[in-house]
Amino acid sequence: VRAAPAGRLRQTAVRRSAPTGTRRAYMAGVNAEVETAVYRGDSLHPGDRLDGPAIVEFDTTTVVVNPGDRLTVQGDGSALLTIGDV
Repeated sequence: VRAAPAGRLRQTAVRRSAPTGTRRAYMAGVNAEVETAVYRGDSLHPGDRLDGPAIVEFDTTTVVVNPGDRLTVQGDGSALLTIGDV
C-alpha cells in the first residue's frame, strides 16, 4: 500500500454523499455484475467515503470502486482509492 502524498490528508468528519442512482455494472474485483451506486464526482466533499461497489463520474474520468475497495475524498478534493478489504 502506497501512502498518500504529504499534506493531503486532513482530519475531517466522515460524510456520505447521496448517489445519483444505481445500475448493474461488471466489477472485475469479483468477476461479476453487481448493483452499483453511481455518484457525481463534483458533488463529493472532503471527508466523504464510498465503500465499493461504486462508480464515480467526474468530468474527465470515471472511477470504479470494486467491492472491498474504498474511495476517500481528501482535504484538497482529490480522491484516494484504497484497494482491498476495508
